[in-house]
Amino acid sequence: MKFLILADVFSLESWLLYDQAPTICPQVYNFFNYLGSSETHCFHAIIINKEADQVKVFPNGSQIELKKLAFPNHYAWKVLAFFRQYRYARKLLKQEKFDVVYGMSFFSINAARLGKQFNLSSVSRIFGSLIYYELQKRRYLRIYTRYLFQVLEIKNPSDLVICTQDGTQFDRALAHFNRQKKDDVHILFNGIAPSLRDQLGAIPLTKSLPVSPSVKRCICMGRLTNWKRQDLAIQLMDYLVNECGDNSFRLTILGMGENERRLRRMIANLHLNEYVEIMAPIPHSEIPSLLSSYHIVFSLYDASNLSNSIWEASLAGKLIVTRNTGETSLIFKHRENALVWDEETPMSAIGQALIKLIGKDISAITARARTDINQLIPSWEKRIEKELKLIIQLHTER
Repeated sequence: MKFLILADVFSLESWLLYDQAPTICPQVYNFFNYLGSSETHCFHAIIINKEADQVKVFPNGSQIELKKLAFPNHYAWKVLAFFRQYRYARKLLKQEKFDVVYGMSFFSINAARLGKQFNLSSVSRIFGSLIYYELQKRRYLRIYTRYLFQVLEIKNPSDLVICTQDGTQFDRALAHFNRQKKDDVHILFNGIAPSLRDQLGAIPLTKSLPVSPSVKRCICMGRLTNWKRQDLAIQLMDYLVNECGDNSFRLTILGMGENERRLRRMIANLHLNEYVEIMAPIPHSEIPSLLSSYHIVFSLYDASNLSNSIWEASLAGKLIVTRNTGETSLIFKHRENALVWDEETPMSAIGQALIKLIGKDISAITARARTDINQLIPSWEKRIEKELKLIIQLHTER
């Protein structure tokens, strides 16, 4: 089966352009690598980016065609990239034969449109959505401005919609804006590489939080953006340091993004420079080595906490501290496999609970988290094969 893939760049420029180990979006590069080494499938992908015109070729001849578009304003760039990609894809469809048009993120709108025009099966691949969270908060102006492309994704679905199960309740957003049949929509968990699973599983469980003067090492991971709430982790650290003294807790914030300057200013204003550091993302192959030196992982997101980072932390046997947002409680239960608090719980209350756990046996919680996630999350190969099975079924039944 031959795919025409219309994709976003997903901040994967280092991998796409320079063959460096990727640090984010394993669901994207694993999908490309799987199809690019397949004996039965191949693809031609079009990605608009800001840096270069280039072609990345895979072992079976599949290719990612990178088209450069330079424009200073990010939101204007997205609009221009959307229309330029459509033009390139339409031209390619007139020149070559494809079986499926597969769109990622907001470019899935192009896939749906081109699928109808050329009578091809179309697939929308959605990587979670904040729309339902914004609907719950009644932030309608933000929905129809900042998240307009996500609304258009929902209102213009392809023949088949596949969305990452990240707990953000995309299916409910879809039901709100578009009464598409449920059997056209599939919410799937991400996968994890077997080698990474084995390395994480070899890390000793966190059995207790060490008593002073030993330092309790904490980390939170994710793009530095508003809804991932690294500011709450900093507030929590402020409380812990004030209550426990200088040698008690340390926090690493792993990530990069638009909020970095604001977070650094917050750290300085709270006089936490000694206790909180911001660290650039690292390749996934280095995650086990990093996690092995930490005790606690904070995941305090607004919309949901079912992310790749929390799967990896659970498999590493770390103590998960999280908030019950979105569908987080489908997987994580308080004092069973994590410490889970309601969305409005003040950081001081969470801090008090952590202090009470110092020196106590928490191995049952961390061991249960490792077991639960091991059973829940498939390998990337099985995860992608499940998706391809749905696409093949769609194409066969056309």
